[in-house]
Amino acid sequence: MLYLHAEPLAAVVRLRQRLKSLRAYLFSCRAAVAEDLRRRIFPREYLLQQIHLYSLADLQQVIEGKLAPFLGKVIKFATSHVYSCSLCSQKGFLCEICNNGEILYPFEDISTSRCESCGAVFHSECKEKSVPCPRCVRRELQKKQKSFWQRLNMDESLEEACNMFELSYQNT
Repeated sequence: MLYLHAEPLAAVVRLRQRLKSLRAYLFSCRAAVAEDLRRRIFPREYLLQQIHLYSLADLQQVIEGKLAPFLGKVIKFATSHVYSCSLCSQKGFLCEICNNGEILYPFEDISTSRCESCGAVFHSECKEKSVPCPRCVRRELQKKQKSFWQRLNMDESLEEACNMFELSYQNT
Protein backbone atom coordinates (compact mmCIF):
# COMPACT_ATOMS: atom_id res chain seq x y z
CA MET A 1 0.00 0.00 0.00
CA LEU A 2 1.12 3.54 -0.68
CA TYR A 3 1.05 4.49 3.01
CA LEU A 4 3.89 2.06 3.73
CA HIS A 5 6.20 3.96 1.37
CA ALA A 6 5.21 7.55 2.14
CA GLU A 7 5.47 8.36 5.86
CA PRO A 8 3.92 11.87 5.58
CA LEU A 9 0.90 10.32 3.86
CA ALA A 10 0.71 7.57 6.51
CA ALA A 11 0.70 10.24 9.24
CA VAL A 12 -2.12 12.09 7.45
CA VAL A 13 -4.24 8.95 7.08
CA ARG A 14 -3.88 8.27 10.83
CA LEU A 15 -5.05 11.82 11.54
CA ARG A 16 -7.96 11.36 9.18
CA GLN A 17 -8.94 8.13 10.95
CA ARG A 18 -9.00 10.03 14.24
CA LEU A 19 -11.05 12.79 12.64
CA LYS A 20 -13.54 10.26 11.28
CA SER A 21 -13.96 8.79 14.79
CA LEU A 22 -14.46 12.28 16.20
CA ARG A 23 -17.01 13.07 13.50
CA ALA A 24 -19.37 10.44 14.95
CA TYR A 25 -19.32 12.24 18.30
CA LEU A 26 -19.72 15.76 16.97
CA PHE A 27 -22.47 14.92 14.49
CA SER A 28 -24.56 13.25 17.20
CA CYS A 29 -24.19 16.17 19.62
CA ARG A 30 -27.04 18.57 20.31
CA ALA A 31 -24.69 21.54 20.25
CA ALA A 32 -24.02 23.40 17.00
CA VAL A 33 -20.53 21.93 17.00
CA ALA A 34 -21.12 19.90 13.81
CA GLU A 35 -21.68 23.11 11.85
CA ASP A 36 -18.55 24.59 13.36
CA LEU A 37 -16.59 21.50 12.30
CA ARG A 38 -17.97 21.75 8.76
CA ARG A 39 -16.97 25.41 8.59
CA ARG A 40 -13.44 24.60 9.72
CA ILE A 41 -12.88 22.09 6.91
CA PHE A 42 -15.03 23.69 4.19
CA PRO A 43 -14.97 22.95 1.24
CA ARG A 44 -13.30 19.62 2.01
CA GLU A 45 -16.04 17.72 3.87
CA TYR A 46 -14.75 14.51 2.30
CA LEU A 47 -11.87 14.70 4.80
CA LEU A 48 -14.38 13.60 7.45
CA GLN A 49 -15.95 10.78 5.48
CA GLN A 50 -13.53 9.13 3.06
CA ILE A 51 -10.12 8.69 4.70
CA HIS A 52 -8.49 7.49 1.47
CA LEU A 53 -9.86 10.23 -0.80
CA TYR A 54 -7.45 13.07 -1.61
CA SER A 55 -7.62 16.01 -3.96
CA LEU A 56 -4.49 17.06 -5.82
CA ALA A 57 -4.33 20.10 -3.53
CA ASP A 58 -4.40 17.76 -0.51
CA LEU A 59 -1.51 15.72 -1.88
CA GLN A 60 0.43 18.92 -2.53
CA GLN A 61 -0.22 20.00 1.06
CA VAL A 62 1.01 16.60 2.30
CA ILE A 63 4.28 17.14 0.42
CA GLU A 64 4.59 20.71 1.75
CA GLY A 65 3.84 19.52 5.30
CA LYS A 66 0.71 21.67 5.62
CA LEU A 67 -2.13 19.13 5.71
CA ALA A 68 -1.07 17.33 8.92
CA PRO A 69 -0.92 20.55 11.01
CA PHE A 70 -4.29 21.64 9.58
CA LEU A 71 -5.85 18.30 10.54
CA GLY A 72 -4.15 18.50 13.93
CA LYS A 73 -5.88 21.81 14.66
CA VAL A 74 -9.27 20.41 13.65
CA ILE A 75 -8.67 17.33 15.83
CA LYS A 76 -7.68 19.53 18.78
CA PHE A 77 -10.93 21.49 18.42
CA ALA A 78 -13.01 18.31 18.17
CA THR A 79 -11.34 16.45 21.07
CA SER A 80 -11.65 19.53 23.25
CA HIS A 81 -15.38 19.53 22.60
CA VAL A 82 -15.82 15.80 23.28
CA TYR A 83 -13.96 15.95 26.60
CA SER A 84 -15.85 19.05 27.79
CA CYS A 85 -19.36 18.30 26.45
CA SER A 86 -21.74 16.68 28.94
CA LEU A 87 -23.35 14.57 26.19
CA CYS A 88 -20.30 13.61 24.12
CA SER A 89 -18.13 12.77 27.11
CA GLN A 90 -20.70 10.16 28.19
CA LYS A 91 -20.24 8.22 24.94
CA GLY A 92 -16.90 6.76 25.90
CA PHE A 93 -16.02 3.11 26.43
CA LEU A 94 -14.72 1.12 29.37
CA CYS A 95 -11.96 -1.42 28.82
CA GLU A 96 -13.69 -4.77 29.36
CA ILE A 97 -10.35 -6.49 29.85
CA CYS A 98 -8.96 -4.58 32.85
CA ASN A 99 -12.19 -2.86 33.99
CA ASN A 100 -10.25 -0.05 35.67
CA GLY A 101 -13.06 2.49 35.14
CA GLU A 102 -11.09 4.85 32.89
CA ILE A 103 -13.20 6.23 30.05
CA LEU A 104 -11.71 5.49 26.63
CA TYR A 105 -12.50 7.01 23.25
CA PRO A 106 -11.76 5.46 19.85
CA PHE A 107 -10.03 8.61 18.62
CA GLU A 108 -7.35 8.14 21.29
CA ASP A 109 -5.60 5.89 18.80
CA ILE A 110 -2.19 5.89 20.50
CA SER A 111 -3.41 4.47 23.81
CA THR A 112 -6.45 2.51 22.61
CA SER A 113 -7.22 -0.37 20.32
CA ARG A 114 -10.56 -1.12 18.68
CA CYS A 115 -12.06 -4.53 17.93
CA GLU A 116 -12.57 -4.82 14.18
CA SER A 117 -15.65 -7.03 14.62
CA CYS A 118 -17.77 -5.26 17.23
CA GLY A 119 -16.09 -1.85 17.66
CA ALA A 120 -15.34 -2.21 21.39
CA VAL A 121 -12.46 -0.06 22.64
CA PHE A 122 -9.68 -1.30 24.92
CA HIS A 123 -6.35 -0.08 26.25
CA SER A 124 -3.75 -1.07 23.64
CA GLU A 125 -1.72 -2.89 26.30
CA CYS A 126 -4.75 -4.87 27.49
CA LYS A 127 -5.76 -5.87 23.96
CA GLU A 128 -2.24 -7.15 23.27
CA LYS A 129 -2.46 -9.42 26.33
CA SER A 130 -5.96 -10.75 25.57
CA VAL A 131 -6.47 -12.31 22.15
CA PRO A 132 -10.26 -12.77 22.07
CA CYS A 133 -12.45 -9.70 22.46
CA PRO A 134 -14.63 -10.09 25.59
CA ARG A 135 -17.62 -8.44 23.90
CA CYS A 136 -17.39 -10.74 20.87
CA VAL A 137 -17.09 -13.78 23.16
CA ARG A 138 -20.14 -12.63 25.15
CA ARG A 139 -22.17 -12.04 21.99
CA GLU A 140 -21.23 -15.46 20.64
CA LEU A 141 -22.34 -17.12 23.89
CA GLN A 142 -25.63 -15.18 23.80
CA LYS A 143 -26.16 -16.27 20.20
CA LYS A 144 -25.56 -19.92 21.13
CA GLN A 145 -27.94 -19.70 24.10
CA LYS A 146 -30.63 -18.08 21.96
CA SER A 147 -30.15 -20.73 19.29
CA PHE A 148 -30.41 -23.48 21.92
CA TRP A 149 -33.71 -22.14 23.26
CA GLN A 150 -35.09 -21.62 19.75
CA ARG A 151 -34.31 -25.25 18.92
CA LEU A 152 -36.07 -26.34 22.11
CA ASN A 153 -39.14 -24.29 21.20
CA MET A 154 -39.23 -25.81 17.71
CA ASP A 155 -39.09 -29.38 18.97
CA GLU A 156 -42.77 -30.40 19.01
CA SER A 157 -42.24 -33.62 20.92
CA LEU A 158 -40.53 -31.70 23.70
CA GLU A 159 -43.35 -29.19 23.69
CA GLU A 160 -45.91 -32.00 23.97
CA ALA A 161 -43.93 -33.55 26.81
CA CYS A 162 -43.89 -30.23 28.62
CA ASN A 163 -47.64 -29.83 28.09
CA MET A 164 -48.25 -33.31 29.45
CA PHE A 165 -46.10 -32.48 32.46
CA GLU A 166 -48.08 -29.33 33.08
CA LEU A 167 -51.38 -31.25 32.85
CA SER A 168 -50.24 -34.01 35.17
CA TYR A 169 -48.76 -31.46 37.53
CA GLN A 170 -52.06 -29.56 37.70
CA ASN A 171 -54.03 -32.77 38.44
CA THR A 172 -51.95 -33.71 41.48
